Amino acid sequence: MDPKWSASRPKKVDQATRESIARIARCFPLDLGWPFSVWSLSKLREVVATNEIADISRETLRKILKGEGCRSRRSRPGKPAPTQSSMPKWAVSSTSTTIGPPTGG
Repeated sequence: MDPKWSASRPKKVDQATRESIARIARCFPLDLGWPFSVWSLSKLREVVATNEIADISRETLRKILKGEGCRSRRSRPGKPAPTQSSMPKWAVSSTSTTIGPPTGG
C-alpha cells in the first residue's frame, strides 16, 4: 500500500506580492524616503511589513528576491554605497513607487 502523496503546500506569497517586493528591492531606499542607502534583508522585511505588503521571514524574503532575479550588492569596506546619480541610466528603475516611511501619526 503506497501512501497517497498530496501536492505541496500552497505558497505563502502570491506572484503579485513577489513582484511588488522585487520592485521595492530594486529601488534605492533613499529615493523612497527611508533613512539608509542600501537594503539589507532585515530593513527590506521591515519596509514590506510596515507597508502591509506581506509579513514574511528574512529567509522567505531572500528566496523571493532570488526567484525574482534580484542580486545582492556586496559592498566593500571603505567604499561608499552607490547613489542613483552614479548609476548608469539602464540600472535606475524607471517605475515610481509610493512606498515610504510611515509619517508621524
